Amino acid sequence: LDQLTNEITIRYFRRGLQLAEQNIDSDTFLLLRSGAVEFRDDNNQLLDKFGEGQYFFQQSQSNDFKGVFVEDTLIYLIPVNQIKNLRKQFTDFDLVLSKSINTRLRHAVQSTQSAGMRDLSSMKLEVSSLTDRLPVIVDVSTSIQQAAQLMTLEKVSSILVTENEQLKGMVTDRDIRSRCVAEGVNINNPVAGIMSTDLETVTDTTLLSAAILSMTRKQIHHLPVLKNNKAIGMLTTSDVVRHLSASPTLIASDIYKANSVEALQKISARLPELQLQLSLSSATAKHIGEVLSSMTDAITVQLITLAEESIGVAPVSYVWLAGGSQARNEQTSHSDQDNALIISNDMKPEDEDYFKKLANFVCDGLDQCGYIYCPGNAMASNDDWRQPLTVWQGYFNKWIEQPEPKALMLSS
Repeated sequence: LDQLTNEITIRYFRRGLQLAEQNIDSDTFLLLRSGAVEFRDDNNQLLDKFGEGQYFFQQSQSNDFKGVFVEDTLIYLIPVNQIKNLRKQFTDFDLVLSKSINTRLRHAVQSTQSAGMRDLSSMKLEVSSLTDRLPVIVDVSTSIQQAAQLMTLEKVSSILVTENEQLKGMVTDRDIRSRCVAEGVNINNPVAGIMSTDLETVTDTTLLSAAILSMTRKQIHHLPVLKNNKAIGMLTTSDVVRHLSASPTLIASDIYKANSVEALQKISARLPELQLQLSLSSATAKHIGEVLSSMTDAITVQLITLAEESIGVAPVSYVWLAGGSQARNEQTSHSDQDNALIISNDMKPEDEDYFKKLANFVCDGLDQCGYIYCPGNAMASNDDWRQPLTVWQGYFNKWIEQPEPKALMLSS
């Protein structure tokens, strides 16, 4: 400190000034006493930012980077040669600077390695964990038109063809185009006439790396997945792309295509990776919470859809309520569930059984997807939290008129 005080120049810069225009010697060590400076590239992408107590060497900043003071800033400027001399004289001083640089380098290396390791670990997944839905299957006697209609209804690009429950072939969008429409084949003919029979298949335990190799060698986009010689899924190039890149849009799309609780369970298992990727991309906590909460919303909606497909359309109108961190858009990848049902006042006593089944189906499904049952039993599966509108109005009137601690907690 005794030596530095003779060498320090103190300068003040107003917000908005560019560093390059302030006549600072290129061989200068800059220590920020207060304020902040940002470095951006020609596309205005943020490359680095320094704040109070941080420092950088002017010579280490490329001329291609634009340094701008984003706050009124006070800086200590010290000649680099003086810094070098002090590092040679004082081990502790040298260690402070070395530690900071090494920490940055180590962090960069670890980030690169961890990203690479995630890619490698994805390649070691078994294909059964990538097939999020059961395959769509028709009999060999099914007409081409019926097969195409089913593919449209199920929103799939391929369909498996069986005879006596044995896999005989597969039909894809391309087959319908090239073997039926282009050739003028009657759409009422059996689908067996245009199916591919020399199928490349994989078992449920095949590694993703091996499956990709098969798809590349054969130049195919669909791989039936078998377990004990029975088709349990279809691996597509879209599945491979999706699982090698965690994207909220792709995950949401998969959720709305899921045709079983088991499929939703597999998709939900990808949410921790999504949270990690968002965090590594420097997304804010608010943004991460909103994205993951929207995933929970989508899973809940799809579970309700599956429930209605299983037990039928609701006898009267109702509203499914989400509470807690989901309602506040503050969720992490998985937390406990908080929900309730408000049912129309037109509900009859015999309708109670329907809504109980609906609530149990959705709450059990959420639990299977990693959203554990609420420890306080604040769920639609609880009779008290599955009531007509008039009962709910009575609940709130009581909580408001008698604001005890528990009542305040329940009303919030």
